[in-house]
Parts: sequence; C-alpha cells; structure tokens
Amino acid sequence: MIAARSLSGGDTTTYDPVDYPDLQVREPSFLPVSSKPSDGTKRLRFETIIWNSGSGPMELRPENRGEEASTYAFQRLYTRDDTGEFTLVREATVGSFAFHAKHKHWHFGNFAAYELHTVANNGSVGDDIVASADKVSFCLLDDEEIALEMENSPPEAVYHECKQNTIQGISIGWGDSYESFLPGQNIDISDVPDGEYWLVFVADPSNLLEESDDDNNTSAVKLKLAGDKIEVFYKEKPSVTPTEGADDDEKDAD
Repeated sequence: MIAARSLSGGDTTTYDPVDYPDLQVREPSFLPVSSKPSDGTKRLRFETIIWNSGSGPMELRPENRGEEASTYAFQRLYTRDDTGEFTLVREATVGSFAFHAKHKHWHFGNFAAYELHTVANNGSVGDDIVASADKVSFCLLDDEEIALEMENSPPEAVYHECKQNTIQGISIGWGDSYESFLPGQNIDISDVPDGEYWLVFVADPSNLLEESDDDNNTSAVKLKLAGDKIEVFYKEKPSVTPTEGADDDEKDAD
C-alpha cells in the first residue's frame, strides 16, 4: 500500500500500489539527410517510436483554464484489481498542452529531446553536443503495436485523439510513432562537419512524468555523416542527460 494525494486535493489516503507506466525509446531509424539549396540548410531527419513497457497506462488529462490562457496537463496514475480492471488513484500537474499549428492538434510539451553528440575516445557517447532539437512536443497516441502480449495490454488502441479536451496517452504495449517527414523530426546539421557522431533520443528529458523506471528513457545510434549520406554503425542505450537549450521555431513546433 502507498500514501497518495486524494483526487479532491486535500486529504492523504492510502491506496493500493500504483501500476506505473514505463516509457522506452526505440532506436532511431530511417535517417535521411535533406538539403535546402535556397538557404543552404541541411537537416538530419529520423523516425522515432516512444512506447510504454510499464504495468499501467501513460495517461494525460488536459484542463483548460480560460482565464489563464493555459491548458494544463495532469498525469493520471492507476492501480488494478485481481481482474485487471484499472482504478484511478491520483493525478498531478506535469506540464501543459499547446496547439500545434502545423499538425493542427494539441501537443504535450517537453516530451522528447533529440541530440547529436560527439564520440568519446573510448567510442561511447561524448559530452559535447554539436546540434540538437530539444524539448520536442508530442501528441500522445496508440498508433504502433509493440508488445501486445504484455499483461493488460489492450488489443485495440485506447488513445486516438489530440483535441484540446480529450485525454491523451500510450497504453501498455503500445507506441507513439513519428515519421521523419513530420515537422520537428529533424536536427539542423548545416554547420556540422562530416565525421562520426552519436544520435541520441530521450523521452521525458525534463523528468516531468512519473514512471517505474527513469533509467531506460534513452536510445542512440552511432553514425557517420558524409555529405548527404548517413552510415549507421551500431545501436545502444547510453546513459546521457540532455542539455537544456533554446528552441528554434521548428523544434518548438513539433
């Protein structure tokens, strides 16, 4: 049993153990380089999948407070009984939602970070970041079947809308995929010289969300950049912490 804040916000009540979600990031895939001759920019694009390997859903409830011109995001945490039925235990503010003009729906902010790191002398992820697209926002959906054999994984998608007043989330065994052509799914590498780098993806980089394990939110690939060509060497899940940084228009507009 655990002690948790009641939904009414005042008292402390004892509840059954929480079935926490657990975000994991699939290794970066499909890595084209796109160039724009009109302004000389070059971007490394990629597909990402963030999925839930926990024992409970990753669920976010929006609450629009018009007088503050903000839409707050509340994470909802559940427990389940012997039949597998989930009961809401508690919720807490974890950030905010904002309307994404390019995607034309509502996104939860600061859900992912994308960084291009140097390679350390021993071949691991280096400390220096040569390019990044930090603090990327997402619309959380069930749109990729990852591990439906997991206990209590729903056979069909539960979360499938990203309106201002609809609950977003990722079910157990499901993933949220973003293809490489979508806005924000890239890093500007116009000023990055050819060479070897680590492309690092991090889910929940600001640690806003409650999970059963915060140490498995990172994945990476080691790659070689040569002009508009990318060669992938190998993949691993390094332990790295994303660097706080300013967002450009495209980073913030994911």
